[in-house]
Amino acid sequence: MTNPDTRQAVPKEIRNSAGLWFVTLALHLIGIAVRAYTIPATAIAELRSQAIRAGGPVSEAVLQDTVRLTQLLMVLVFAALCVPWGVFIMRMRAGRLWARSLLSGLGWLSVILMVPEVISEDPSRILFYGATIVVEVAAIISMFSGPAMEYFARNAGARTRDRLR
Repeated sequence: MTNPDTRQAVPKEIRNSAGLWFVTLALHLIGIAVRAYTIPATAIAELRSQAIRAGGPVSEAVLQDTVRLTQLLMVLVFAALCVPWGVFIMRMRAGRLWARSLLSGLGWLSVILMVPEVISEDPSRILFYGATIVVEVAAIISMFSGPAMEYFARNAGARTRDRLR
């Protein structure tokens, strides 16, 4: 536990970064929901052809139910992943170096995975995912600015001193 006397105020850069991370989280959730509910007709056609190859009866109602279930599961799984991500953001805001490292790694991975969406030919995807990338990169950079670096170093030092007592 940190001594209340040694607690430092959270720098503006860290508060901004946490806010940007929450915006990114919301953008990702919106993106997954939109993607889930706009499953292309080619995916439905592929599902139909797989059912025919398997020798089963192909009912349009069954196909639609399968698509709806897939959509719901995509959104629910990502929503469940938002909870630990939010915890990581709050731990980073509290000065935990491991949370900053984890968010940075996950952030860069996310940016890399969004690049194909940005180079797609759909203008709405380019705009949405481009904006998400900009916000995410800004959140990462903000975590590594000068005052933020000092904040994490001070907190790590204070925790080490507390453990040695």
